Amino acid sequence: MRSFDMRIGYQSGQSGDAKYILCHETWRSNVTLASALQQVSTFSEAHPQELIVLDFHRFNSMNKDAFDLAGLIQTLKQQLGTRLLPPSARSWTLGEISQRCCGASRPQSRP
Repeated sequence: MRSFDMRIGYQSGQSGDAKYILCHETWRSNVTLASALQQVSTFSEAHPQELIVLDFHRFNSMNKDAFDLAGLIQTLKQQLGTRLLPPSARSWTLGEISQRCCGASRPQSRP
């Protein structure tokens, strides 16, 4: 199992991939969320038995505008597609997640 601490910065004045970046408080990286998710997706394809947890726990607006959470969710769905667990997974144990998602089949529904 892999776990990644994903702190997201929202740049409302930017468009496309530059809208969401990886950050730490007010420090901005040059890594876009889309780029990081593409790397996660590539790793997942190469290692289908590996469970990957993305821990999103900080959402920073890098300017005075409110954080666009709906846009973030849409980006996650677009980039990760069926790799996302369905809402019903909230009640699954780690063993159930591993059995259902890290084997030959992946969840067919998306959140």
